Amino acid sequence: MIAPGLLPRALSIALALLVAPPGASASASAARQAVGPGDRVVLDSTDAELRIERRVVADGKIHRVYTVLQANGPWLFLEAEDVAGWARADRVIPFDRALEAATARIDSGDAAAEDYNARGLLWADRGRPDLADADFTEALRLDPEWYLPLLNRGEARLTAGRLDEAKSDLSRAAELAPLDPLPYYDRGLVLLEQRLPREAYASFGLALRVDPNHAASRFNRAAVALALGIDGAAADAEAYLALVGWYESLSPYAAILAALEHRRDGRPEQADGLISAASEHLDPESWPSPILSYLAGDLGLDDLLSAATTPDQQAEARSYAGLALTHADDPDAARPLLEWVVERSEPTRIPHLLARSTLAPLPEPTPPDAPPDPGP
Repeated sequence: MIAPGLLPRALSIALALLVAPPGASASASAARQAVGPGDRVVLDSTDAELRIERRVVADGKIHRVYTVLQANGPWLFLEAEDVAGWARADRVIPFDRALEAATARIDSGDAAAEDYNARGLLWADRGRPDLADADFTEALRLDPEWYLPLLNRGEARLTAGRLDEAKSDLSRAAELAPLDPLPYYDRGLVLLEQRLPREAYASFGLALRVDPNHAASRFNRAAVALALGIDGAAADAEAYLALVGWYESLSPYAAILAALEHRRDGRPEQADGLISAASEHLDPESWPSPILSYLAGDLGLDDLLSAATTPDQQAEARSYAGLALTHADDPDAARPLLEWVVERSEPTRIPHLLARSTLAPLPEPTPPDAPPDPGP
């Protein structure tokens, strides 16, 4: 699970796969054993869908490992780190069986690039970026112009901390698939890890130029924009909320980001409305409810800091409170909070970026190459 209030790394990695090859219905049937709450599953093909009411919120083109939360007749309610919804039970495969099926296909001696790409994703899910990297590399050997293994290897290398190699893979993936937002989005994450937030902001912008509804890019660009003092953080954060609603763990943080820009720019009514709405949708005993209460004026700073029980929560509380105090023209109260975050928190995470950029302006970026205009 992504730690709330932090920049999501890659909320997804791309998959182009039928876990069982065409005509292997017996194998697929064997893989689809009965599943229930608590089981981990994957969607069985690229056209399988996850829905909230009539809205498709995810499909098999994006690879995720889901946890089954509820079974209701032929439907399962599934949750991944970035999305949740209903899927048909006959369109999911237990995670362990999916890896077995992919390996069996490769061992059959008639493996294609798709099979190595599929297994690489499953290895990545198991926390084996080394084996994932090897499978993605083999997929590229078999099909050098296929961008998905490049995208996925770039994500695996990001996870492994091989940042220059990851950026190279993702830039090449963007060249091969200039109208897919994911290479630009993932490259933005690499740039954040390299502490190049302005370049990251531009890369998230390229993802949104290709797909204005790419929710993860909306959230990340909102966070970076607020840190850099660039107008539009509230617009991006509110667009994120319009896309995902209040279902996601990052939703209250989107409201916080938007509210802080509204207050900075003299729009207190919009800020108050967002804080109120976020509070209504969040368990008051859960994090980041204390931050919302502080921003609403219902909780003092000392009580906010006391409510923050983990290092990440401590950094978030100080960072958001420090920004609020800065916007309220109280820099003397804000500075020790922000300095604490800069000195003690993880440098690639949102609280650190917000605190550091508030204390000291960041340099201008070198803009990345733009994708072709996707047209109307």
